[in-house]
Amino acid sequence: LLQTVPKESSFVLSMNPADLAKKAGKGQSKKDASGAEIQKISSLLSGKSGIDPRRLVVFAYEGKMWATFAVDDEDDLKTSLEMNEASDVQGFKVLESGGLRVLVADGQGWLVEGNNTDYFAEKCKMFASLDEEGSVTALPQFSKNMQGSDINGFVNMPVVWPQVMQEMLLRASAGPIDSPEFKILGGSYCFLATNFEKNDIRLTARLVDKDGNNVIGKLNPGKLDADILRYFDKNTSMVFAMSAPRHMLDIFGRLMGE
Repeated sequence: LLQTVPKESSFVLSMNPADLAKKAGKGQSKKDASGAEIQKISSLLSGKSGIDPRRLVVFAYEGKMWATFAVDDEDDLKTSLEMNEASDVQGFKVLESGGLRVLVADGQGWLVEGNNTDYFAEKCKMFASLDEEGSVTALPQFSKNMQGSDINGFVNMPVVWPQVMQEMLLRASAGPIDSPEFKILGGSYCFLATNFEKNDIRLTARLVDKDGNNVIGKLNPGKLDADILRYFDKNTSMVFAMSAPRHMLDIFGRLMGE
């Protein structure tokens, strides 16, 4: 599936929904879901839905969110997702329900939101025909870092960072916002590995340059002062803390209008 994701995608998620459901106690408890919902979830994760529940890839490309998966049985897929068969477009069977479209061909399906079916078919045709150089798998360290965890994620910083910088320029109150750290981030690829254990959730990040070298150490943020935690009481639901060099704090302050 990852071979059919273009390397210009801004981010990618790869997961095994069936394994995640087992870790979560099959998704939902009976208190949280109706009988119909439980049956539908069970069908999707049991392999009786026409979809292989062990493989799911989600990616963002040209401003649209896509999900792609292996299709075992098109009729079961249509039934399980409660979709109508609309038409055949450019060799793809198109299923629709409201604003959602599923395009299926050669044992693979793509889910996307919107009504522009002809455009979606053109994109799916391009996805399916990607060569090795055009696929996201050609990017440094991609194949190595997108396996082995419950959820593997990828952020394509050379694609994402120009948009981030544009937004920061609009927000900055005064002075330059460039820094050595920003240059490192803008030329790197970020990999995120999420694992769900019995008592905790662990997220590990890795940042590599175009040659595949780990560059997190070059950011050198310094040691986090844990004393900052005393400003949060026991009712705080979540805390995210990070350390940063002084010049970065100055930039963040201008971005906040301080």
